[in-house]
Amino acid sequence: MILKAHHRGSTEERLMTDRRDATILLVHRGRPIPLGCVKVMLGVLLFAAAIAGVFFIRASGGGVLFYLLWVLPGVFLVDWGSPMLADGVTDLVTRRSWRTIESGRALEIGPDGVRYFGAFPLRLGAAVGRPDVVAGWAEVSAAGFRPGEAESWWWCLDLAPEAWPTEQRAEHLTVRDRLIAGSAPDESTARRRITENVLRVGTPIAVNPLICPGVSVRRIDRTIRACSGGRLRCRPVERPWWWPPRLPWRATAG
Repeated sequence: MILKAHHRGSTEERLMTDRRDATILLVHRGRPIPLGCVKVMLGVLLFAAAIAGVFFIRASGGGVLFYLLWVLPGVFLVDWGSPMLADGVTDLVTRRSWRTIESGRALEIGPDGVRYFGAFPLRLGAAVGRPDVVAGWAEVSAAGFRPGEAESWWWCLDLAPEAWPTEQRAEHLTVRDRLIAGSAPDESTARRRITENVLRVGTPIAVNPLICPGVSVRRIDRTIRACSGGRLRCRPVERPWWWPPRLPWRATAG
């Protein structure tokens, strides 16, 4: 009996732990600075490798044939390093602008559903207000990536009309006009951002996983599949930053 009770308690404790682990929070904070530094360093190394090949051929007394043979590898290295270096510099420059931003979009995914914040405080210790959108999994009809702000891919969750925020609850044919008419200059940051989401991607809930540090797309996909019974996915549509541009990459739309 003691062993059985201990086993039951262990099972309940494990289930509670799994439930906590199944909850993740995506917060717009900008891309991590260390990642930007890594991109810059790798980009510089690839450029250096392309140039070093030319000097090595010259130092070893190689003829024209060796230079011709190095053209393709050299171009490949430059073509690989260029976007990586540019992406890293952009990440570092953009991250500096986040110092003046007090709040960002945030999405909490859990076993009971999703909670969306239009203005989640970024300062440590700041009080977190009530979510702007709350929906159970039965109210989330679809998930997928769509082109969003700054030519980036945003992960979006489509909701049933009854799950939309009160200010934006309407038929799909009239919601755009109602949102534009209701977008007053003095509206709150949270409502303005949700309005922007609807106008850009057609749903109140949208986040850019690339600027949500600490949570990978793979973990998001694993979590939402577990929470939605495998019905919803989060699969990337663009190649990873480290993937060579000339190599084929199979994108998925979900």
